Amino acid sequence: MNESSIMSLETKPEFFTIDNGYYTDKALEYCFKHNIKIIIPDRTEAERKSNRPKKKYAKCKFTENRVENYFICPEGVKLPFKNYRKINEQLHKIYSTTKCKQCPKLKSCTFSRVKEITEVVDPYKEKLKDDYFSDYGQKIYKKRTPITESIFGVLKTGRNYNGLKRLGKQKCIINLNIETTAHNLKIIHKNIIEKN
Repeated sequence: MNESSIMSLETKPEFFTIDNGYYTDKALEYCFKHNIKIIIPDRTEAERKSNRPKKKYAKCKFTENRVENYFICPEGVKLPFKNYRKINEQLHKIYSTTKCKQCPKLKSCTFSRVKEITEVVDPYKEKLKDDYFSDYGQKIYKKRTPITESIFGVLKTGRNYNGLKRLGKQKCIINLNIETTAHNLKIIHKNIIEKN
């Protein structure tokens, strides 16, 4: 998708804003290696923002303080960074506290003797969080839904465009470019009429 966007626009975008459904390690690596800023919430942040029901002590219910490097649980207890540990051959940061042992909610929170929050150690994911949680990232991401999601709705319902009907990548690109160009021309035409 990154390459298709660059080819269609005939320029490298300054940034991409996408939802967590497109979050992959390969996409992150591609963007950072090609110096493209990517504004996307990680899985925990996406779960925090979703309307799906969540367990009271799910990771997304813990508040992260990225500056001072700790999490706060729903009961208000601080889980500071403790150490690094390899999990499934990947290095993780471990956050935990000894106060969990005295907590009356422990059995509702975890099956272990203490609650641990784990974070993968990955420079791309750290950069992604820095970009997403920056003032610039938050400002840009808030504009994503009204700008992009509404276009899908207009194309599907207002323009009766329910998907690609051609075979082959090149034909699909041409078809999609025609549809989006027609959509943009209608928006431009509407704006000209409203100004006059």
